Amino acid sequence: MKKAIGALCLFLWGCATPPPEPPPEYGVSGKGLPQSSAVIHLAQRIAEDLERHHDLPDKTKLIAVTTPVWLDEIDSSGRLALQLGDGLVSALHQRGFNLIELNSSRQIRVSDRGNLILSRDYERLQGSLPVSQVLVATLSRDSHGVIINSRLVDIASNRVASTSQAFLPWQDSSGYLEQSNSVTEQGGLLYRQEEPGRTPVREVTP
Repeated sequence: MKKAIGALCLFLWGCATPPPEPPPEYGVSGKGLPQSSAVIHLAQRIAEDLERHHDLPDKTKLIAVTTPVWLDEIDSSGRLALQLGDGLVSALHQRGFNLIELNSSRQIRVSDRGNLILSRDYERLQGSLPVSQVLVATLSRDSHGVIINSRLVDIASNRVASTSQAFLPWQDSSGYLEQSNSVTEQGGLLYRQEEPGRTPVREVTP
């Protein structure tokens, strides 16, 4: 009798305990990104899209990942773009793509700041690289966040082999973005909005 009562209690306790919730799939469900490591999850989602939508998948082709740029300032980037570019290198490599490091110089520089090989000085970098495809991405701001459009392009033909579209809300950007102020500057003139957030978000500068 005692065994039966004990089994019944265990059964009722099991029914009362809700099953653990599975972790959210950010690339599929469309839910917001977590507050921490948002750019890492964003890069993984873009890499997943590029792999899924590649019309001629060939992971032996050598790919160069360029730094994303702002759509309205095609020659400039920022903290968010630089971090996203590095994140895309990691995310694509983890999916088996063949990547090349663009910022690797010809030799290691030994100094009191450390043993360094990465550089942004074009004179230190390697000349010609056997790259088949290049990943390019643009960032576009609206009042809620940033739209990221990415594409893999064949260098020989300029043919687009794969694309991805993603969105990063400013609230989920881990401090890279902030809501616009009620007073904004455009063309040297100041404009006052009724409330903050009526104009495109801003990138936070350190």
